[in-house]
Amino acid sequence: MRDVVSFYREDVAQVREHAHNDFCGPCPLCGGADRFHCSGTRWGCRQCGASGDSVGYLAKVRGLSWSESYRLAGEHAHSERGQYRKSDVQGPKEPSEQWAQQAAKLVKWAQGELSLPAGLAILEARHISYQTAVSAGVGFVPKAQYLRREEWGLEPRDGRDYLFVPSGLLLPVRRRSGVKSLQVRCYPPLRSRDGRETRHLKVEGSGTGFSYILGTGTEGACIFESILDAVLAYQASEGLLTVIATGSASVDVDPQTASFLQGCKYVFGCPDRDEAGRSAWQRWKEAFPEILLAHSFFSKDLGELVDKEGEQGLKRWLTEKILAPITASPIDESTDQEEMSETCVCQSCKFWEPIESGIRGLCSRKGQETSAIARCVQVA
Repeated sequence: MRDVVSFYREDVAQVREHAHNDFCGPCPLCGGADRFHCSGTRWGCRQCGASGDSVGYLAKVRGLSWSESYRLAGEHAHSERGQYRKSDVQGPKEPSEQWAQQAAKLVKWAQGELSLPAGLAILEARHISYQTAVSAGVGFVPKAQYLRREEWGLEPRDGRDYLFVPSGLLLPVRRRSGVKSLQVRCYPPLRSRDGRETRHLKVEGSGTGFSYILGTGTEGACIFESILDAVLAYQASEGLLTVIATGSASVDVDPQTASFLQGCKYVFGCPDRDEAGRSAWQRWKEAFPEILLAHSFFSKDLGELVDKEGEQGLKRWLTEKILAPITASPIDESTDQEEMSETCVCQSCKFWEPIESGIRGLCSRKGQETSAIARCVQVA
């Protein structure tokens, strides 16, 4: 397999050797300065948590298909991506027990701070109720915290003995066994020396590869990139929709959560309407072939949709993108099977765009109006 460093040097100009055969620089996925490290065929980012081997780098960073990634990396391509995942993906990485204990204390404290006026104001701006936020595990850090690294089981780093947790909404990923990772939606955004903004920060020491999940129902589940978008959808559905968030467009759904999704009657995906979101959608489609696209109309994400249209926009999304497919009449089983194999749900086709009510739309491939649950010829 080709060295991942050679690919990284082709994509990023400012690469420096941190140690012997260990290179670092800005992350090509999240932009984190000096957070990306690679050595040999392995790579990882200490900010967004993305990691993998040379094949995974080409697929996640460059957005190539898995077969093309294998070809460029000089590896034999497996016939199915599922075989690749079993052999190369090691699964989520657990945080240390000491870190998890401290994280649980921080989450409990932050939830107590959520009722402060500043915390409630942020929730209101995000259109999330206090009750929903509490049930989702969301907390509030009113002022940046500088915590002792030793207490979290972390070694000193770059001469610092403190762990930095910025002010903002604290978003924990939890399992029955405890807190697995912590992400902060920074308020205000952090600014680097070169003026770049960071709106999301993963707390150092967090486990990697764990998906956020809220709800237990198997009638319908929806995958998001953003945890706050997932919480918003959960609130809109009044808890009927189980929501999953990967936390980043470059991170896949973890194996345990993927197994849960396999048992759901309907699986939806709401990727951001940008290049990273399109790449995420392709990976979701590979992992869950029956997934239905539930994008936020012409807004970048669900949060932006609510900013533009308020609660009505959120209700429209829930009705047209989630409830309409679930309550639709079953497709006539007498439909020719050969034709069925060449078709897709219209709202999953990139040529379909909603008009007026959104339930109906115009498919430019067919050149005619069609319903969101009708079928049209798919052209990839």
